[in-house]
Amino acid sequence: MRIKTQLLTFSVCWYLATSFQSVNTSTTNMSFSPSENLGVVQDSQNLFHYHSSIHILEKSVMYKINCGQKYTSIKVSFQDSEATELLLSTDSETATFRSNAYTSDADIPPTFYIYSKPTQNIVLQSNSTAQISIELFYAPEVKTNTPDQWETRELGTKPPTVLAKEWRIGLPNPKPGRKTQNVKHCIIHHSAGDNSNQDYVNQLRNIYLLHTMSNGWDDIGYNYVVDPKGTVYEARDAQGAGDVDDIVGAHYCAKNNGTMGICLLGNYNNSEPSLSLLTSLSDLIA
Repeated sequence: MRIKTQLLTFSVCWYLATSFQSVNTSTTNMSFSPSENLGVVQDSQNLFHYHSSIHILEKSVMYKINCGQKYTSIKVSFQDSEATELLLSTDSETATFRSNAYTSDADIPPTFYIYSKPTQNIVLQSNSTAQISIELFYAPEVKTNTPDQWETRELGTKPPTVLAKEWRIGLPNPKPGRKTQNVKHCIIHHSAGDNSNQDYVNQLRNIYLLHTMSNGWDDIGYNYVVDPKGTVYEARDAQGAGDVDDIVGAHYCAKNNGTMGICLLGNYNNSEPSLSLLTSLSDLIA
């Protein structure tokens, strides 16, 4: 009986570990070539980089892809309606993308993933034949200083913020043209990213590239971003048109006028925001 139980346990574990693959799984090596590029944007000093291409993935094939250079995030868009589950893996992490979770108009779609560290080689494997669009983003690392007043400021006062021009170093400038508004509502978002990724500036920079390079927006969509440590970032650049609070954003479909958008970095579907984050958020709204 003990041997049968061990065999059953082994079989269940083996099935769970290999359910993404069939018996005839094969491996294909790929690299992105110029003929596959739908769009590549790179600045003259090789700071930021953006790549877009379309690929057909066959069922049961493990695609080992050399991206040509290191990237910091990836967005996958499904081009067909078939229910598909796509497994992404790098040397240090894995992520799963599902076609039924993909939406083309989301400010941060669930098929957008920020790596914990830049990577050049990825592996993709689909549970069904699927046509997908791959967008890759590279945001070079920068360091920003947390405002000195954070620990000493009075409660209920507007928190000091990291300026957009500080965290945006090395990235493309936003397009000109700002509209101001009378704010009547505050809309709170969360980035729904990986809570274990604590490089918050890198997260913000990659979201900026997502919004400007992929979504085609003139700037990041939110007025402010707050990280789990309570640091507040000025997100949407006011460009001298007024206070950041009053700039019309691009964060809530058809409801941007009259609203100020604030994004909390992290996923709070199943976990609570930190006290530092909530304190900064409440003071910012107040």
